[in-house]
Amino acid sequence: MGKNPSFARSLFLSLLFSALLEGCDGGSGSSSDSETSQASASHAAIVLEAAADSATAVRMSWAASGAPAAGYRVYRDGELLDTAHDDSSKTHDTGLTPGSRYCYRVTAVDAAGAGIADSNQSCATTAPLAGWDIQQIAAAPPVALALDPAGRERVSFCGAEGVYFQAQQADGNISTVTVDSAVTCLGALLEVGDDGSDHLVYADTRSDQLIYATDVSGSWVVSVIPGADGAEFPSMDLDTSDAVHVAYLKFTGQSPDTYQLDYASDASGGWQTSVVDSALAYPSIAVDAAGTPHIAYLGTARADGRYPVHYRDYASGIWSDRVVATSADPKTLVALDVTAAGQAGIVYKSQAELDYVTNVSGRWVASRVDSFDATGPELDAYGAYDVSVDLDTADKPHLAYEDSSGNLKYASQGEDGWAAVYVDTQGAQNQIQMDATGHAHIAYAGPDNLYSELAVSP
Repeated sequence: MGKNPSFARSLFLSLLFSALLEGCDGGSGSSSDSETSQASASHAAIVLEAAADSATAVRMSWAASGAPAAGYRVYRDGELLDTAHDDSSKTHDTGLTPGSRYCYRVTAVDAAGAGIADSNQSCATTAPLAGWDIQQIAAAPPVALALDPAGRERVSFCGAEGVYFQAQQADGNISTVTVDSAVTCLGALLEVGDDGSDHLVYADTRSDQLIYATDVSGSWVVSVIPGADGAEFPSMDLDTSDAVHVAYLKFTGQSPDTYQLDYASDASGGWQTSVVDSALAYPSIAVDAAGTPHIAYLGTARADGRYPVHYRDYASGIWSDRVVATSADPKTLVALDVTAAGQAGIVYKSQAELDYVTNVSGRWVASRVDSFDATGPELDAYGAYDVSVDLDTADKPHLAYEDSSGNLKYASQGEDGWAAVYVDTQGAQNQIQMDATGHAHIAYAGPDNLYSELAVSP
């Protein structure tokens, strides 16, 4: 079950080499090329290279020789795109069309605004989208996605009138039910049991209570999870008996650690809660076939400035604690899934990289999934920290994540390593689920967070 919660290069080449260059950028399917016009060759003062960062962004960098310029004008396909200051040697072009070619030139100007030197023309082709089936769903983000035993999508979300649940029917129609109209919430988690029953967990911001709702009896029953008042950022999973396991953050107000990571479950027949750690942590939980809960989260900064990725399980009756990786990015969220045998896989971002660490071999091994432009236009706004993971029936990991240009990407692991494709031009608040036939289903926020999208792989 999937659990939810960018590399800058500046290449300064000679003008002759730029005229011959044609290559690919970072395995993304994008390309760049340079060509020199007769006019710009007479100046030979600015060497420009353009390269696609993603499906929607191109970065440009240039090296100028001779006297310093007062500024630079950047042109795309003959039209003025941007004006850079005299200390600039790079810029970005964003909001582009996937799979399209764009050509750029740079002109150096003096203090009066007169052109004094031109660059070569350098062209780049943005990466194409992978051609998934994408449709809009009438649900406010963030949505929780789950698949029923037949592989049909079910989603839950919080709206103006409370908690909603939607299910795709056998005839393709979507049914919508208001589960709880007496709450105000930010997100409603959803899992589907092996018997097709639905289980929701959400935090009511008005009563400060953690709520559990299920239709296992044939109609929706809503109840409060005792001992979990003040719960925030919950993560949820079911065991093979369809018992509920929840990890969540709780504010205590008690120094020195004013937050704690808690765990609640009804696996024993009644709700039991316990403290996992004294930390400000946004957890991701998964449960194996033996009913053992596993939790991953990002810890507080160490002395070296990096953030530990903690992994815990409850196999021996106590919460074990292992630091299995570190991240340089305090904004990152981790996503966790486990095999039936309890082997874990964790995905997380570390500034300009997306990494995956797993103990399926018996020891913890990390691999690089993807790299981004560290100065990407959406790096600060989105952080490229929205990540999710799910395992297929062969226990192979499949990832959904947002890059530093705000695009939705999908990656899967094969014998030759990770392979990634672009799915859509937005990808915030994503959650991935794999069906029994190996198709990936990803729910994510649509443009301006007005609605959600659902993408299904070919």
